Amino acid sequence: MKYSFNNLGLQRKVVVSAALLLTISLAVTSTVFSFVDRHNSRLEFKEKYSTLTSLLSKRSAAAIAFDDEGHAKQNIDALLIDKNILYACLYRFTEFADPTLSKIVAQSPQPKGQTFECNIQHKVGIVDFEGPNILRGHNYIIHNNQNRGALVIYANGTELNQRFWSIIFTMTSIGIAGALVAYLLSFRLLQSISAPILELKDVVNDVKNNRDFTKRAVKHNKDEVGELVDGFNQMLSQIETDQGLLEEMAYVDTLTDLPNRRMFKEQLARSFAHSQAYHSKVGVIFIDLDNFKWVN
Repeated sequence: MKYSFNNLGLQRKVVVSAALLLTISLAVTSTVFSFVDRHNSRLEFKEKYSTLTSLLSKRSAAAIAFDDEGHAKQNIDALLIDKNILYACLYRFTEFADPTLSKIVAQSPQPKGQTFECNIQHKVGIVDFEGPNILRGHNYIIHNNQNRGALVIYANGTELNQRFWSIIFTMTSIGIAGALVAYLLSFRLLQSISAPILELKDVVNDVKNNRDFTKRAVKHNKDEVGELVDGFNQMLSQIETDQGLLEEMAYVDTLTDLPNRRMFKEQLARSFAHSQAYHSKVGVIFIDLDNFKWVN
């Protein structure tokens, strides 16, 4: 994977990196947000039904104390208005000192396919989840500072899971859309950045292949890439100057400033090649100067 990534072009490296980083960031953010929201929603759900059981147990104190089934049934029916309540019951302790001897005063119908127990836990005001979706809450009913009975409710917490998966789906959709937008934006941005670099690359290849040091790269922006172009053009200018000096040293006599024997041989070879290619003639004139050695 590392080797393959290193072999990618500059554009793809930046685009893939930007899209990957954004996708990871969105994935981590959405996951954390979803689980935090789920945790807070469950706490709010528990708090809601903890308050509800506390209020209803106080409201039912008289009905339990006087074994008023009608009033107790009204309280249970009022509780069932909440669509999340699966089952609720009110019961009265037969002997106030012994919670195990109890009588159900009022209860709601058992939901289809489920059976819930109407019993008390030996703790006060407990509301907690039994499994992933079912919330169980109970509270003692106190009258004249004595435990006269208890209220038990079961609530359906499926909507919390639905909310959780809805958030996961929404955040995933946002992440995919964000990654796509990041890919497109980074591609456009990279084009504006990489275009001068790729143009500079073409000039380098042209100079390398054709040995043409007169080429120059075009400076588009006054940024780091523009400074690189300036430096490259200055380097080409220096090489062109040095190349001219080297050619002059190779083909011109330093003392007389006249073409030397090497230039003569190369010019003669080119003339012969041209003559053979176009079936033309070449003439060579020799001029002999007596005692030129003394002049030289």
